[in-house]
Amino acid sequence: MNFWQKLLTIWRYLFNLPTTSSTGIYQKFGMTQTEFEQHVNFMLTNPSLLCQTHYTDCCGFYAFFYCWIQRDPDLFKQFIYALYHYESARYNGRDYIVRDEIKAALEKGLRSDPKQDWGILNKKLPHNAEMLITLMLADTFSFLPFYYEPYSNKKHFENKAIWAGMNMASQERLLHSFGFEITSVGNDFVETTIFPFDDEERGLLTESLHQQKKILMLVNSWMMIPGCADPFPHNYTPRPDPGFPLNELVGTHWIVLLSYSSNQSVFWDYGSPNGRNYVGDLLDCTAGFIVLS
Repeated sequence: MNFWQKLLTIWRYLFNLPTTSSTGIYQKFGMTQTEFEQHVNFMLTNPSLLCQTHYTDCCGFYAFFYCWIQRDPDLFKQFIYALYHYESARYNGRDYIVRDEIKAALEKGLRSDPKQDWGILNKKLPHNAEMLITLMLADTFSFLPFYYEPYSNKKHFENKAIWAGMNMASQERLLHSFGFEITSVGNDFVETTIFPFDDEERGLLTESLHQQKKILMLVNSWMMIPGCADPFPHNYTPRPDPGFPLNELVGTHWIVLLSYSSNQSVFWDYGSPNGRNYVGDLLDCTAGFIVLS
């Protein structure tokens, strides 16, 4: 057994993989191995360009990918390769399985909803290399698990995929499972003038940024819009009024904070490789934030 065979054997052992490769799940929905590898390499070298494009409710996972790829690019690559080649992977002592419902969703494809077209510049859905890992994580960690209603191409639109939504608790579980040490502040409800973030919590935010730590923020999309100083490439247009106080009550969108002051902040959002500016106090439309260590 040569060096590379030994290395492959060790890698398969660590990720609990079979000793022989399957045909590769990527072939089941018309993607060659070369296309798969090219896109994974693109994700690894361009994490700031990650974009869920048309509304998919996957913003929580894309914020996680942005941080995970920058911290552990090699482990990210090993994990996603294992999913595609063996339909399962082990990470940090936990097994992840690509269930039949997920494979069916990928094979049938996600459907666009013509009633919710926000003028997004790139209407193409995320690449299948992203969709498999996103759907698998949604199946495991979202606050409305994927399995509560098996995916059906006839009744599920990509932007009605509320099963992919992530609240504070589900994001915390995801981060812990992938080895992040975190400090969590706030909850799923937007802090108001009645219960604002206190000086200690604001100090944690600024000190963590000074230490160059990543910070995931759960914000309210509707409340953010007036403070967004520059236009978003995916048109940051709110969805129709849902008919209850969602647009003023809870966190609806995940971003990654890059800089903060009470007057202006910069954050990463899918489709914004150079960051986006927010004028005003971003904490006024924030439900909670998670500091990664």
